[in-house]
Formats: sequence, structure tokens, C-alpha cells
Amino acid sequence: MARPRSTGWISGHVLASRLDPGVHLLAAPAWIAAIAAVALAVAVILALGLARRALSAHARQLADQRELTSQLAEAVALQVKDLRLSLDERRRAQACHIFLELNRLEASAPTEVGAAVHNNSLQPVYDLYVIWQLGTVRMGKPDRAARLMPGSHIEFTRQSEPPADAAASDPDGVAEPAAPDPSATLSAFLTFRDAAGVRWTVREDGTLTDITRDTDTRP
Repeated sequence: MARPRSTGWISGHVLASRLDPGVHLLAAPAWIAAIAAVALAVAVILALGLARRALSAHARQLADQRELTSQLAEAVALQVKDLRLSLDERRRAQACHIFLELNRLEASAPTEVGAAVHNNSLQPVYDLYVIWQLGTVRMGKPDRAARLMPGSHIEFTRQSEPPADAAASDPDGVAEPAAPDPSATLSAFLTFRDAAGVRWTVREDGTLTDITRDTDTRP
């Protein structure tokens, strides 16, 4: 007669029941690690996104700063240019009111030229020299005046041919030896020092040149 096998089934069931918790306990760390890995990946992705946004914002900020710097540089350059023009206008304020007028008296032989210097400024000018030229050759010593008061004028005359005793009147040899061209035109230009101490050259056509540092052109 066969014996009932229920005892073995009960024993196996009890054994399986005892083993299942162990299996679940062994699988739990894997799930936790997987979840942690996913969370870490999400955190890395978020961090990369934030870093990209920060870099993009920083790049835009640098671009804006460069644009602002460029605009400021242009503004400063314009201000410097305006300041230079203003200073130049102030520097020339008196000198541009000093005029040289030439009057050629061709009826005489040799030709005689009169030079009138006008001071239409509000201040005196000093150390005036009218320098005569026949063509490109200087003729004798310059005519000099110590000063010219506001609203005044002074006149000088010179002939196109130097006098025969020019060498005797120039013992220091200041006058350049001249071999005048008969067709050359007698002309003159003026140098003077304004009230601010700046030295200028003015020509018959009104051309005004600052020669303060150009000592070679002084008479």
C-alpha cells in the first residue's frame, strides 16, 4: 500500500518559502544601482544643459561687452577729433585775422612792390618779418617790425632789383646772392608771433602755417 506524499510537498513548499526572501534580498541592490544610475544620468544631462545655457549667456555677455567697447571707442575717437578741431580753431583764432596785402607798382622801373600788413585781431602781434622773394630767391634782409597793435597796419616797399650796394648793406652775409630772372615775380610773405607765443607764416593768398617748431623757416 502506497504512502501519502503530502509531507514532501509540504517540506518543498516550506523550503521554497524560505528561499524566496533570500532571492529578493539578493536582487534589491541591482534595482537600487539601476535607479541610481538613471538618476545620475539625468543629473548629468541637466548639469550639461545648465552649463550650455551658462556658456551661451556668457558668450552673449562678452559679445555685448565687445559691441559696447567698440561704440565707446568710436565715441571717444569722435570726441578727440572734435577737441583737436576746437583746439586748432582756438590756436588759430588770432592768427587768421592777420593779413598780408601786396601792391605791385609796375609803372616804375624796376618794379616796386608794396607790402601792407593788417592786424584785424583784438590783440597785438609781435616780431613781424616781411620776407621778400624774386621767384624763389630771397632778396636782402627781411623788413622787420617789433609789434603791430590791434586795428593797425604797417607798410613796406621793395624793388625787384636789389641796389648796387646790397653787399655793403649786408656785412654779415645774411642776404642770399641773387641772380634774378627778369621774368621772375617779386613777392613776399610774413612771419609773426601771436599773443600766445605761437609763430606763424602768412602768404598773400591767406595761407596760414604754424612754424613754431620749424626753426629753419624763421628769418
